[in-house]
Amino acid sequence: MQNARAIKLLARAGYAARGAVYLIIGGFAVAAAMVGGDNRDPKDAIREITSTQFGAILIWAAVVGLIGYTLWRCIQSIFDTDNHGWSLSGIGVRFGLLCSAATYGSLAFYAISLNFAGASGSGGGGAAAHLAKFVGSTAAMAVMALAFAIVACAHWVKALSQKYVRHFRPPPNAWPIVHAVAVAGLTARGLVLAVLSFLLGRRLLSVAPGSVSGTPNIADALTFVRELSYGESLLIGMGVGIVLFGVYSILEAAWRVIRIEEVATDGTEWAKALRRRA
Repeated sequence: MQNARAIKLLARAGYAARGAVYLIIGGFAVAAAMVGGDNRDPKDAIREITSTQFGAILIWAAVVGLIGYTLWRCIQSIFDTDNHGWSLSGIGVRFGLLCSAATYGSLAFYAISLNFAGASGSGGGGAAAHLAKFVGSTAAMAVMALAFAIVACAHWVKALSQKYVRHFRPPPNAWPIVHAVAVAGLTARGLVLAVLSFLLGRRLLSVAPGSVSGTPNIADALTFVRELSYGESLLIGMGVGIVLFGVYSILEAAWRVIRIEEVATDGTEWAKALRRRA
């Protein structure tokens, strides 16, 4: 079970890294609404980490966490550790997990590049850009728009039905905090994903074939919200929600149930588990 313990540690480091990224993004969204300034995306959050006093140490900690999160998302999707199954919604969620793995893998590569190339380093173009290499840009954006919409709905269902409860094992007196943070954080991230789905769909109708450059990111979604009627107030609410999703991720790092033992003993067991899940 040595492999299981290592994967659990990497998964928890990954949730913590994701939490740090969303805390920064949400904090900047609130600041942008209240005092002006630009919204931030995950790459901006990574650059903010590098600019701190202990940036050199923190960035490598972020790299380890992001790689761990990428690995864990792949395991969740392939081996279906959370029992999403093969229903349409289950397949959508599992595909979303793979998209998440691609996104955070690119972010990990970007963080590594900053250590060797300075702030000008760059990672991949995100999940849509990677997918476009195989299926073309138009299909990539259509698939990503659908995936974002499905995962957004999954976040809302998870929040409203409290399905997150089965994934947590906090101390009994911490449940009120978990409930408040989970419902607000999951709802807010679902809204961000829904806006991204809308922006991708809109761009799908106008983008030139053969290119996925400039596909929308979280900063674009927050900017879109800011430009709506009462946008500043909406952006503050969205920013607070994103901060709470960051807190939710950190609570996951501490208290989430990581179901990995049955697929983490050796290569043979991994293969058996994959056949069972299929």
